[in-house]
Amino acid sequence: MPSKLLFRMLFTGAIALGLAHLFDFQIESIPKLGNTKKSDLIQLFRGWGFLGTWVLIAITARLLANPDKPGTMTGWRRHLYREEWLLLASPLLSGAVAEIGKLLVRRLRPHGEFSYIYRSWLTDPFSSSGLGFPSSHTAVAFGGSTILLLQFPKLQTPAIVMAVGCMATRVLSGAHYFSDGIGGALVGVISSILCLKLYRHLNQISRRDGASILNSEPSLDYKKRPEWIPVTEKGPVKYVVQVIEKAQFSNGVEVSGNVKVSDKARESTGT
Repeated sequence: MPSKLLFRMLFTGAIALGLAHLFDFQIESIPKLGNTKKSDLIQLFRGWGFLGTWVLIAITARLLANPDKPGTMTGWRRHLYREEWLLLASPLLSGAVAEIGKLLVRRLRPHGEFSYIYRSWLTDPFSSSGLGFPSSHTAVAFGGSTILLLQFPKLQTPAIVMAVGCMATRVLSGAHYFSDGIGGALVGVISSILCLKLYRHLNQISRRDGASILNSEPSLDYKKRPEWIPVTEKGPVKYVVQVIEKAQFSNGVEVSGNVKVSDKARESTGT
């Protein structure tokens, strides 16, 4: 994602955060939700901001992902460098940034009075308990939902509903100011963008090394791989040749993507 767009989002988020402070005390005066522990719906929304939820979602997405294609990383790296793990990396980064933000800002949660109270640096300097800005639940929810709607566009609506619902329940239950929720949402979105940019940067580096961590294209590193590689498919064993120069094959017939069956191999297999 272009850096200009990232700066625009930061600028827009800063304006939204400033405006949210104007409504903190008005929203705080609204009657709070009842016993949130007895409401399954509220617990469902809150669970969307729980890191454990995204561990399960990331593992499920990895198990349902398409098989690795030829030329991708081998060994343990092919399991680690997968796009599905962004569903865990982004919420993890978002939650960590939110917790650090709480320790730096040190603003207490709503306390029934229409004023902000900040904790002294001399009191529990390394504990975020009782601190509210930004909302870590909201940050985790938006960090995960942003990656989810980008990876699975069909889930865009439920991803947004769950993230907004998580923020709304945290604010309406009296656990956070409205600006806490907006700050958490901003942290989550920005963290997800940074995770995506880092992942694409690593992918560009891996392409120069001849293997794609996107697991979507064959390797172009013909210097480290033998020219003829046996590939077992549903039918008999066929011999395929890798790209030699500029991702082009000579004397071949296209099979799929960047791989073609050589005429020489076709004659040897009788196909």
